[in-house]
Amino acid sequence: MLIGQELYASSVHCSYYAMLQHLTCKLQVAMNITLDELSAKIESDDRTAHKFLFQETLKFLNKKANEKTIFLEKNVMISQVQRLKSKLQDIKTLRIESDYKNIQIDNNKGLKAYNTSQNIINELNTYYT
Repeated sequence: MLIGQELYASSVHCSYYAMLQHLTCKLQVAMNITLDELSAKIESDDRTAHKFLFQETLKFLNKKANEKTIFLEKNVMISQVQRLKSKLQDIKTLRIESDYKNIQIDNNKGLKAYNTSQNIINELNTYYT
């Protein structure tokens, strides 16, 4: 809707936070803790909340990959985790540009953020099953 109304910077912001909320829920389930417990963990950590969520998600997925018994599957999953890490960095960069930089956010960046967000959400649904 925001992209359709040419509100590209706002669309990037919303794409990022939709992905972040999904990631938060998946991590909470993976850690088998309540949202309050996850919030307490984040508060007691030295990292920013977003950095905590990204790094703990990647750590969980790497651990899951290392538990695989078949070498080929493990390598494929580690490769997928590295691509996910790259996508997380890409959408974070777009969000910083849209929220804090005095640069033009155009349709291409709006669509890139939206597609990256959807891709991350889909991948998380695959990894956390």
